[in-house]
Amino acid sequence: MKISFLSPPALDGKPAADRLYGCAYSFYYLPHIPSLMCATILRDNGYKIELLDFPAQKKGISEFTGYIKSTDADIFVFYSVFLTKRTDIKAREIIRQFKPGARFIYMGPYPTAFPLELIDDREDTVVVRGEPELTTLKLIKAIESGSLRADIENIVFRNGKDISYGPIGEFIEDIDSLPIPDRRLLDHSVYFNSKMKKSPQTVLLTSRGCSFRCWYCFPNSLSYVREAVHKGKYGRKPPVKLMALERIEKELKEISDMGFKAVSVMDDNFIWGEERTLKLCGFFKKYDLEWSCLARVDLVTEPIIKAMKESNCTYVDFGIESFDPDVLKCIKKDLDIEKAKTTIKLMQRHGVEPEVNILIGSCPTEKKESIKKTVNAVEELKIHYVLYSIASPFPGTELYEAAKREGWLIGGEYSLNDAVYESVLSYPQLTKKDMEGLIAWAYRRHYFSPHFLLKELKSLTSITELLSKLRTGLIVFKKYVLGLQKKESGM
Repeated sequence: MKISFLSPPALDGKPAADRLYGCAYSFYYLPHIPSLMCATILRDNGYKIELLDFPAQKKGISEFTGYIKSTDADIFVFYSVFLTKRTDIKAREIIRQFKPGARFIYMGPYPTAFPLELIDDREDTVVVRGEPELTTLKLIKAIESGSLRADIENIVFRNGKDISYGPIGEFIEDIDSLPIPDRRLLDHSVYFNSKMKKSPQTVLLTSRGCSFRCWYCFPNSLSYVREAVHKGKYGRKPPVKLMALERIEKELKEISDMGFKAVSVMDDNFIWGEERTLKLCGFFKKYDLEWSCLARVDLVTEPIIKAMKESNCTYVDFGIESFDPDVLKCIKKDLDIEKAKTTIKLMQRHGVEPEVNILIGSCPTEKKESIKKTVNAVEELKIHYVLYSIASPFPGTELYEAAKREGWLIGGEYSLNDAVYESVLSYPQLTKKDMEGLIAWAYRRHYFSPHFLLKELKSLTSITELLSKLRTGLIVFKKYVLGLQKKESGM
């Protein structure tokens, strides 16, 4: 039996979406570590595997159709996020035309939140909710033996006229027991992060989950499915699981031995204590790997910053969301903004780039003046990399529940939107039009300023880095200067 893990080309007239987080259309592509992990487990159990990422390979519909006609795969697996739902459904229809006996598995945030939207009148599709690794192996074995049953945990499928639901299973307690994902299964030459200087690049996960309580939070897609199912079963977020230091070093050594030069750490929060973090920095230094991570700005200490600099950490991604303390209190960020500013300045002094995420419209009482105040603070701090987004009320978040209850959701229910371009929310004092105008203004002000462009030019070290930055810059220019990308509401 052969299983194909697919990221199809965009089939809905929109750009291809990022599948690691799933809340925006891609500025650039990174290897999809959850699919790679599932593929490794299946390969280790004797199954033939294919992983294809058509958007990263710059392959379109004709290449996709040609692949479907030629492949001998029996089962096609889609790791679907909210923005890929239309594409992944259309991809199934294309495959059905040429492979009428094919089976389909959907996993990821969208199938976890809305499993019934993927179950149609045929019996060829199974939805996996929650963490997919162990369930996928059980499911493939059941399909192979012709014994698909409703007692398999976390699955949903059609059984004649009925829809069968497997029980919600327990969660992966020992993440060290999972194999190191075999990166040889996926062509990494097409992936890049424009903020990193070295290549080839890959991604890494050293933990699962986040213990903080931000009411808008949409973590990485693997953490999202884990949290959504855990909240449904227990009414609370799951505990954070940390990978053992020995296991992490083993994976980093393998990454280095395979010739990778840069690693993007995709944990929702990388810093869980100073001692652990200093040891992790030591591993990156030992294996001479450029790296980046996401972290809570209030968990960073000066010894950590120094260790990051010494270990070639290029940047740290911080979710600040707003420089207005009232907004931070509203969204349960639990962040001292003055401490955040101090940490940002300290990182700049030590030469580790702080990337800041700003979220517009996350609080129903936020006003245009507050947003402008935050944008001004970003410029005053001379933050080089900033990602502005409009808050999306993703199902499973407190913001989603409040938006449905209070009538802030346009159309009354969550709908697709590009979080860095378009709003599905509208408040009495901050409308959809207000938010979309403000985010376009903020991007133009920051990324097309002489200060930013000059610093980018001075920092270039290779033609590869120049080309990756130009690709990202072109996307920003088309969106925020030319306005060429259609909004979901205009489709």
